[in-house]
Amino acid sequence: MRSSTFSSVFLLASVAAQNLSLQHPELFSLHWRMLEQNSTSGFETPTVDFLSGYLEDKGLTVELQPVQSPIVAYNVRRQNIFAYIGSNRTCRLILNSHTDVVPPYFPPTDNDTDVCGRGANDAKGSIACQVTASLELKDAGVIKEGDVCLMYDVGEEQYGDGMRTFVDSLTYTPEWILTGEPTESFQATGHKGSININVTAIGDTAHSSVPQYGRNAILELMNFIPSFGNTTLSLSSIRGGTISNQVADRAEAIVNSRVGVPAKEIWDIITEQVGNVSNIILSRVSASSNPLAMDVIEGWLAKKIMPYGTDLGAWTINNTKLLLGVGSMCLDERFPQGKEKLLLVRRDICYRALCQEMIDMVVYYKEFVQGILNGTLVPIHNGTFPSSYLLETNTGNLTKREIAMQDYEARRYGGCMH
Repeated sequence: MRSSTFSSVFLLASVAAQNLSLQHPELFSLHWRMLEQNSTSGFETPTVDFLSGYLEDKGLTVELQPVQSPIVAYNVRRQNIFAYIGSNRTCRLILNSHTDVVPPYFPPTDNDTDVCGRGANDAKGSIACQVTASLELKDAGVIKEGDVCLMYDVGEEQYGDGMRTFVDSLTYTPEWILTGEPTESFQATGHKGSININVTAIGDTAHSSVPQYGRNAILELMNFIPSFGNTTLSLSSIRGGTISNQVADRAEAIVNSRVGVPAKEIWDIITEQVGNVSNIILSRVSASSNPLAMDVIEGWLAKKIMPYGTDLGAWTINNTKLLLGVGSMCLDERFPQGKEKLLLVRRDICYRALCQEMIDMVVYYKEFVQGILNGTLVPIHNGTFPSSYLLETNTGNLTKREIAMQDYEARRYGGCMH
């Protein structure tokens, strides 16, 4: 009998070791159930309804804050989540992330070590870890009313309207905010800014049987785009033409550039250098953001600069800001199965969360919350952000534009979008 019991226990332990999600079922159940909700930007309600109900069931006070955006239809219900212990909403620490994901949605899948699905690490992985850590500390009596608030905003991936709405509504200044984004479990010392530029090419139409009598706006556009230079730049969308038997007389593209200098400087440089090209019109699209330096805790977790941006750019409150979460925006050495296998899960590990990293992050978040509240972890403003590489070295005979648009990949942080 003892032998049989021992064998059963050994078998269960072996299965748990193979399937990491069994080591923390509450964490991964929460994560999975959030991934089952389609919450692309502008349509976050399914995740907001689920998560707010989950937090209420766990004994937290939950407020839902309406968010309106001129870009989203007025009748679409969109809400930030603000949750806390008891009745005191003026907490010292805010744990934050965003409930929206980039389109298109696809449902979760998993194996023994990973969870895949839209938003698995950006940023529902960090939300699951923050919520789990906070509830464990609450249930253990470690944190009390007035210590920690949870704030999960909408619209981070496209609009930034959720964060701006929350900031505008705040009537006090929390001491700290920690935002969860895919930082590979590094403390982010800073991240890039972003600028979106609309490029419109104007051509002359002609019948497709005699295209030489027209001027094809699509070709004009594609000839112009390379003049933006070598930077962390993405041609995000392109459209042009109306019908197959006509030469396109208009074409438009949106170019996104991740910047290590203020966005206005990039805009001024681009318009100065290439803004007077015949038949090309440049305009800025939506809000831009500048690079941000974060606060960090020396002697705790390792540090790293992030290549993307976050809606902390809309956090205009002067307090301590930290950025830490699970997952990665880039293929890296943490995925020995290689790029070929990752192609089977929608080509991008932005959709992939590592179970072990999530288990570890719950521990890190608990360490952080306890340490920052009792003073054993002290953030310092010692962050950095990516700057133009050649601005720090010899500029030689380069033009101002060539310097500012230099390839940020020189620091090996470029090439990922957020």
